[in-house]
Amino acid sequence: MTRPLAILALFICQQSLLADSSIKIHWEQLCSASAGHKLAISTADGKTLQGKCESTDATTLRLNQGPGKVVTLERAAIKQITARDSHHVLGNVWGFFLGAILVTHYIAWPLNVIVAPVAIGLGVAASPFALGYDLFDSDSGENIEIVGL
Repeated sequence: MTRPLAILALFICQQSLLADSSIKIHWEQLCSASAGHKLAISTADGKTLQGKCESTDATTLRLNQGPGKVVTLERAAIKQITARDSHHVLGNVWGFFLGAILVTHYIAWPLNVIVAPVAIGLGVAASPFALGYDLFDSDSGENIEIVGL
């Protein structure tokens, strides 16, 4: 029973497993490219700041860290920028299984007698794994390389 659940979890979470990639953008496009995602910015002195990109100009980046907390960083002090991905694996799991129920309802509704209990059972079995992934995986995200940083 454990092996099928592990395989199921791998299929469900495959998007995040393959997402360790890097995107290259120009400095001026950083805020529009991050599209409201939370950024983790490592500085040359070893600090890591998190927040959403508010604006950039030729030499600075304004990072919104929360209500009334805007930090200005010098472009030269930035070592690495990573866009943090907000997790919604649990929602994706239930969307997948409930989608299977809806599809069979509209295409071949008598099959729903078989598909619905199986889909709900698999959703219940996969939910703890998806919830654990949502809660404990904080390292995923795309590395943003600034062209000419």
